[in-house]
Amino acid sequence: NAINMASVEMTMQAPLDVVWQVCTDLEHCADYIESIVSVDIVDRNVPELFAKGTTWDETREMFGTQAKERMWIESVSDQSSYVVAAESCGAKYSTVFEFEEVEGNQTLVRCSFDAKPLTWCAWLMNLLMAPLMASTMRKGLLKDLGDIAKEAKSRTKAK
Repeated sequence: NAINMASVEMTMQAPLDVVWQVCTDLEHCADYIESIVSVDIVDRNVPELFAKGTTWDETREMFGTQAKERMWIESVSDQSSYVVAAESCGAKYSTVFEFEEVEGNQTLVRCSFDAKPLTWCAWLMNLLMAPLMASTMRKGLLKDLGDIAKEAKSRTKAK
């Protein structure tokens, strides 16, 4: 079973369509999400770049070093939610993003990060490290959402 490592939410001062555009802009997200160093699209689903099965290599700055992971879109429900997945170190990771339009032309974004150990060793490491990693993951998710909110607000003003 998957273990929830972190869940966060943030209300963004931008309409849903703009927040969705910012969150699903794989080609440019490294320009405004500070911890992302680069995104290299591996497999596109034509005609849409952001669709189930789209795969990319994402390099992030983590713990003072760069880490590269292969990621893919597991599911998409237009302007409502999407799931990004990755496998690394014997575990499958899923990040769920949910979007809700709220009063005042704002958007509530919920984000949760889950880990599902695929090996006995990963299960043991998860058991030992999950409490320590939860705070770090929560901070990272909030930082990414903050960067997204800033870009969405900027794009809203430019309209």
